[in-house]
This record gives sequence, structure tokens and C-alpha cells, in this order.
Amino acid sequence: MVLSLRVFRSLCAVFVVGLLAAGCAGTDGEQGPAGPAGADGEQGPAGADGEQGPAGPAGADGEQGPAGPAGADGEQGPAGPAGADGEQGPAGATGPAGPSGSTDGSACTNAAGVAGTVISGADSTGLLLAYCVTSPIGTVTTSAGGVQGSADGTGADARFSYPEGVAVDGDGNLYVTDTDNHTIRKITPAGVVTTLAGTAGSYGSADGRGPLARFSGPVGVAVDGDGNLYVTDRQNHTIRKITPAD
Repeated sequence: MVLSLRVFRSLCAVFVVGLLAAGCAGTDGEQGPAGPAGADGEQGPAGADGEQGPAGPAGADGEQGPAGPAGADGEQGPAGPAGADGEQGPAGATGPAGPSGSTDGSACTNAAGVAGTVISGADSTGLLLAYCVTSPIGTVTTSAGGVQGSADGTGADARFSYPEGVAVDGDGNLYVTDTDNHTIRKITPAGVVTTLAGTAGSYGSADGRGPLARFSGPVGVAVDGDGNLYVTDRQNHTIRKITPAD
């Protein structure tokens, strides 16, 4: 019995030590507060190596400065004034109206108040023109020629090259110095053109009948009452006579 008591006391002591280590159990169903942690169970503060310092300031290269001002090239100046060429002057005054009923032969009055006759027609460009003519006028026609060259023919079929002098005989025939062709030409009242003397393109100084004669740049021509022609042969420095054909 004594041994049993000792054993009981030993178990009780162990039990008490366990209670000190784990805290005393409460009444049935309860749990006592946790005992304090032993020294070995404690955790010290974080060491210096475990700490992290505050973030450093941003380096100079990492910073971004404020936006610069707009460059001069980015600016646009005010619009300039309109140039002189862009302006339009005032409309011109309306010219005076033409004569009423401007038809050939009708009466008209010119700007000076002088009475006249209307003459109208198209010029070489096709522009229609009208004039108030107060003095007698003539009608112009082309007797012969129109294209440079040398050819006998009727009217516009004939060819001349810089004709200069003209003379008319009693029968209405014309005599022409065809200067650059070095010939003397005849035009009948019907407009038929022939070569009276010289040969086209052959210049010189030679007497002879018709095409055998030579001239050099003849310019002036005159005709007397007997039908003789007198020609100023300029580059030969002579006066030539052409008698009528037999």
C-alpha cells in the first residue's frame, strides 16, 4: 500500500508538471489559456539584413522634364492680305451702240456728225466690220496671184514673187515687174497672166526676145503711147526698153 502511494505521488507530480507546461485544464469541457512560450520558442525581431529600406528617389535619367514650349515652326502666322492680282477692277463703261440698221448702202452719221453711207463686210479673220463712210470709196479685188512662186495662169492660178512696179496701157493691159523672179509679166483685162520678158529664176543682163532676155531685180515699169515699156533694172543699174510684139 505504501508503494502504491509513492507511485501515485510520482504520477501526480508528473501530472502537475504537465499542467504547468500546458496550463491547467478547466473544468470538464473547458480548456485553459495557453501557457507562455518558452525562450526557445520565441522569435526575435527581424534582423537588419531582413529589413528593406525605403525606395530611393528617381534617378535623374529616369525623370521626365516638363513639355517644352511650341517651336516657332509649329506656329502659323495670320493670313496675308489679298494680292493686287486677286483684285478685280470695276467693269468698263459700255461703248456706244452702233448705227441703227447698219446694212450696206444705208445712211449713217459718223462721230463728227457727218453724213455717210454704211459699208460692211468680213475681214481676213472672219470678223464682221461696219464703217460709216463719208467720202467716195473703191472696191478692192485681186486681179491675179495669191501664192508665192512663178507660174502663168488666170487669176488666182498665177504666181508671183515680190512684184513691185505696175503700168497700164491704153487697152487695159497691166505690166508688172516680178522682182524676185527677174521677169516682166502681162495681165490682160480678163486676168490672164503671161511672162512678157525674161525667165523665172534666171537673172543676169542680156538683151533678147522674150525668154532670152535677162534682168536682175527689176522694180519700176512705165508704158508710153506706142505701147513701149521702160523698166528700171535695179541690180544691173540700167533702164531697159521692151517693144510691143510684132
